[in-house]
Amino acid sequence: MKGTGDWERHPFILGSGRHHDPAFAALLLVAFASVMCLGGLGAGPPLSDHEAINAQAARQTIQSGEWLIPRLGEIPWIRKTPLGIWATAAVSLVVDDPSEAPVSELSARLPSAIAAFVNALLAWWLASMTYGRRAGLVGGFICAGCVATVFYSHDAQVDMLLAMLTTLSFACFYRGAVHPQPRKGFMVAFYFALSLAMMAKAPLPLATVGLALVVYWFVTAPLLRLTSPSAVEGGGSLARRLSGGFVRQFKDLGRLWLIPGVLAFVVLAGAWPLYVYCKIDNAANLWLIEYLDRYTGDMSDESRPFLYYVPIVFGLTAPFLLSLPEAVAAPFLRRYRPQREGLTYAFTWMVVGLLFLSSASFKRPHYVLSIVPACCLLLTPVIDRLFFGMVSVASKVVQGVCRALPVLLAISLVLGGVLLNLKYPSLLRAYTLVACGALAVWTAAAWSYARGRRTMSFALLNLAMMIVPLFVWPILGKHISPNPEGQALALALRENGVASDAPIYWVGGRPDASIEFYSHYRIRRLIDEIEMTEIRENRRSLSAELYREFARRIEQQLAQSEPVYLIMTAGHYSMLQRNTEIQSRVLFTLDGFHDEPGDELVVVTQSR
Repeated sequence: MKGTGDWERHPFILGSGRHHDPAFAALLLVAFASVMCLGGLGAGPPLSDHEAINAQAARQTIQSGEWLIPRLGEIPWIRKTPLGIWATAAVSLVVDDPSEAPVSELSARLPSAIAAFVNALLAWWLASMTYGRRAGLVGGFICAGCVATVFYSHDAQVDMLLAMLTTLSFACFYRGAVHPQPRKGFMVAFYFALSLAMMAKAPLPLATVGLALVVYWFVTAPLLRLTSPSAVEGGGSLARRLSGGFVRQFKDLGRLWLIPGVLAFVVLAGAWPLYVYCKIDNAANLWLIEYLDRYTGDMSDESRPFLYYVPIVFGLTAPFLLSLPEAVAAPFLRRYRPQREGLTYAFTWMVVGLLFLSSASFKRPHYVLSIVPACCLLLTPVIDRLFFGMVSVASKVVQGVCRALPVLLAISLVLGGVLLNLKYPSLLRAYTLVACGALAVWTAAAWSYARGRRTMSFALLNLAMMIVPLFVWPILGKHISPNPEGQALALALRENGVASDAPIYWVGGRPDASIEFYSHYRIRRLIDEIEMTEIRENRRSLSAELYREFARRIEQQLAQSEPVYLIMTAGHYSMLQRNTEIQSRVLFTLDGFHDEPGDELVVVTQSR
């Protein structure tokens, strides 16, 4: 059967369709990934707090020339490894106007965009090694076109850089140790990539890469060999075959270049922490709080359920999320037996990483980004089979599904519009236009699939995602402000005659980094995070001693002869007035940003 197919008389059984030039398909992938990762990059919303942390630290790195220990405000920013800051500073030196302040929004987000583009190409390479050339291209398109790529490629946090280095680590390890013709040079590249991943966001890669590969090598690979046809035909008891598989994995450890590789990793990944430890007092205590307390939940009272990341993973793999259940089951399904080695590799990567992240008490959506490439690799054989391979499904089922999907999508878009109107009513008109466009393209994709034009359907499915960087992101830039309270604070400081170089202190917590990035006000912390490690007993409660130390420092600053400004909540200021005799006056109060009384910000200065 050729062409469009005839669902009335035939089941859905198609081959790979017409021959396409692989070079042309690769060129399309590169062009598509470029649009998805770089499109509209300079037209989005202002940097959020966590984006501005990297951007501001990179700006100060360029201005001060202190690259080894970046600073955020007056504080050495050592709680995170600095690769993201270095990358942003390096890009700014290349693309920004030297006559203006270093690090623009574009240069802050460009490292993530480049990393996302490279990540899609790495997914293409790894999928090609494990599944073949055609499926490799499909995997590249899946990775380039999913929500995770389009969103986090336009985000200035370090997570997309970490995801790219994670994919590079897994790709190099596969080529260097798992491939039928392993090459030791790729194991050298693996240890280097893993070291860079640690410099991007330590110590997470130890679990998402290191632990996952240990499980693959000593658990997944022996079990995979146990179920291979040659092992079954060779006979012997199950226990004997299993022990033989483990013995072979131990014998093959020589492939891993283990001793020199681990030594190189320790040197490359450990040099910066060792330098910081020698230079900054209490660095070890800060890292203990940042990493261990974050994992155990002692960092805050906030608690997320164990399955918190499951719906997020589904959302980040859109528009292919409906195939994710089959993709997760694919390593155990007979129809995917030829791809089982690659599937189990990606499955181990995803499951170990997801279990580790889920076991942590402190959870954030972007933490899961480094396992999304594994989900894309699991999806690859499934999407390749559905759109380009041999599939046998009753024609009525195909017709019914292709009719139902646009209806379900339309209902989802309407519900999304209702929710959007509650929080951002100004976006509703633009959302309606974009949603109608996406619905039209996806409906055309479903119609094409129902008529057997699967290549066209796959193209339209990806084409609809290009709406996000080209239209949605610029629209968000015109209507979304991540920190309106911070903007109002900077404006009120100017209106009240507070100079940008005046001593301004944030009492309690940390100021939103976007305030300093955009307003150029240098807002210091009354007690910085390194000092806090000596005073604070834990992250969830404030001791009486800490309150007394805050009061002492407030009194000390207000005793200065020059004007000093303290930013705190109205509730904390009321408590200060009730429990101390410190003389002060309120310069201004910011109202209208909080529902709970006492949460609004006040700026306090000397009473005279």
